[in-house]
Amino acid sequence: MDRQDFTITSVTGFKLYGKVWQGNPSPNAVVILIHGFGEHCSRYTTYFELFKEESIAFVSMDQIGHGRSEGKRGVIQSYKQLLDDVDLLIDKTEALFPDTPKFLYGHSMGGNIAFNYLLQRSFPFKGAIISSPWLQLVNEPNKAKKVIINILKHLCPNHTVKSGLNTKYISTQDKEVINYNDDSHNHGRISFRLLSAISQHGLWVMNNTNQLKVPTLLLHGNKDHVTSHHASKKVAQKRPDLIKYIEFDGMYHEIHNDKAREILANECIKWINLALHQQ
Repeated sequence: MDRQDFTITSVTGFKLYGKVWQGNPSPNAVVILIHGFGEHCSRYTTYFELFKEESIAFVSMDQIGHGRSEGKRGVIQSYKQLLDDVDLLIDKTEALFPDTPKFLYGHSMGGNIAFNYLLQRSFPFKGAIISSPWLQLVNEPNKAKKVIINILKHLCPNHTVKSGLNTKYISTQDKEVINYNDDSHNHGRISFRLLSAISQHGLWVMNNTNQLKVPTLLLHGNKDHVTSHHASKKVAQKRPDLIKYIEFDGMYHEIHNDKAREILANECIKWINLALHQQ
């Protein structure tokens, strides 16, 4: 796929690095990707290549405080700022591909943000794909820790701590774990404000799934040690009319960087093509 870099300015004033992956000058669909915590959009290049023959383009950006974008690592101004930055990414995508059907794709923390965007904003996406969303963590903080986090988000909201992510659970494939650990654009810092905001908005999604209006493909590995596949399953069970849930047996957190990568891509391609042919 051909790649093109771009820059947009966050609502906070920071410069955000973005990229376009395009195998056809006139793609059938464009997917807007929101990446996960601690990583960056360029990590998806190998995965995106699997969509080349289907004439599906991708547009993404490194979120504020991530990858090549500006901002202190793991720090946000507010949760609303994350959604506002998605608005800017959509505007950029519309300028690049004005008449092409759009899909929203979010992974992990990006899945949390994508779900909230679908429920709170009104862009006419043809559909959405959510993988391993951070709705709940497998190891949620206990009540005492949650109280402390809630206090600290007010006292020192931008102070960061180690996220505690055990990278060996990124993928069952050792090579992918090594690649993650060797990638200098990844980071492991999270602020109390960001941790609290993502946790609260994950719970909000679980309590407000009835408001969903966009057909959604929800994907999760049942051996994910990071985000809870049980939470994803509960959300899917609330809206079987709009959510198609696929569980990947034995897969860890990043299905797109695991041995089921090709199967995942094929499921996404089938679902995108089906959505394109529905009124």
